[in-house]
Order: sequence, then structure tokens, then C-alpha cells
Amino acid sequence: MMKGTDESEKVTGVKERAYGLGIGIDGKAESQYFLHDGELDGVRTCLRGNRDKGVIVLTNSNNGKHLYREIVGSVARVYGWPEADALSIMEAKVKQEEYFSTPLNQLPLDQAQMKVESWADRAAGTWVTLDDESKKHSVDVYCEGSKLFIDIDGGKAQEEGKTYELLPLGEKVACFRLHSPGPYEVCRVEEGGEGISINVGGVKYTRAS
Repeated sequence: MMKGTDESEKVTGVKERAYGLGIGIDGKAESQYFLHDGELDGVRTCLRGNRDKGVIVLTNSNNGKHLYREIVGSVARVYGWPEADALSIMEAKVKQEEYFSTPLNQLPLDQAQMKVESWADRAAGTWVTLDDESKKHSVDVYCEGSKLFIDIDGGKAQEEGKTYELLPLGEKVACFRLHSPGPYEVCRVEEGGEGISINVGGVKYTRAS
């Protein structure tokens, strides 16, 4: 139990992101924030604050993390939290340098179509991963007309599968929306020593043999 201290003293002296007994420290050393996230079935919660300002977000959904990221980000920017962009919760899913220099919707139709087809050339096909070594998950990327799509676990072929429109944001990164309205998920083409793979929502998929 801490006595004789205020919140400013509790976050003094921590040089980088770290967790204590239930409360974490985030941000830069000169502009630190305390944090705590909660998770139960059907519930996601979030606390972020500094010496002067803070916000608590309670959600009644297993997908609440997507919502509270948006809320905390909006509150921090609107109320001018110092060095808020250094918070881990504010880290962008797509970095500025990954975007096309000109967004697709600002390009002539023929040039935009070439970008979509180029993305499809890299990513089109069936990709698989193994979850807990027992259940195989798959995604299919394909082009129909001027649009790119991603099928997750069978898509149209299976009742439980889902199909989403995939919007290229850059040469190797695209996004799709699981729910509308709702946050975007990111799909990346990754190249390494093992060849080309795609990363969908943080999960790596390799091309099906």
C-alpha cells in the first residue's frame, strides 16, 4: 500500500513502458501515463491517464478493444494530452510510409485498377495457417472486376465463412472491415527467407501447397 504519494509521484522515475502491481506505465519518460486494461468474457475495459487528465472506457463486447482504442485516441487528441502519440494504444496499424503516395480514390480509374491488379498478383490465392496444431484456418484472396476480396475460412463456400472487400492502401498493405460500422483489420504481404506470406490481423498465413 502506498502512503503519502500522489499520482505524479507514482509515475516518477520510470524510463520506459513497464508494469507494476496492476498498474502500468506508458508513454515517454517526460510525459508518462498510467494504464490498466481489463478483460472478461463479454467485457473489455481500459484506463489511461496522466498527472492531470484521464479516461476510463467500459465496453460490453469481446471486441471492445477496437472501440476503446478509438475512444482513447480521440479523447487524447481533442483534449491535447502531451506526447499522446507515444502511447502504445495510439500506435497506428499502418505506418505513414506504407501508404500509396496517392490514395486509390484520387487516382484515375485505369491507374487505380492497375494498383488493385498488382496487389492481386502478389496476394491472390489460398493461404493457410495452423491454430493449436489441430484446426487449419485459411484465407483466399481474389479479384473480381475492379475489386479485391478476401474470404476467411471458406467465405462464400461455407456458411460460417466470411467474405470482405479488401482495399489496398499501399504496395504491400490493405485493409478490410469486419463489421460496418467498425474498425479496419490489416492484411499485409510479407517477404522473407521463407518466401512470401500474408499477415491478416496479426496472424501469419503461408501459401497452400
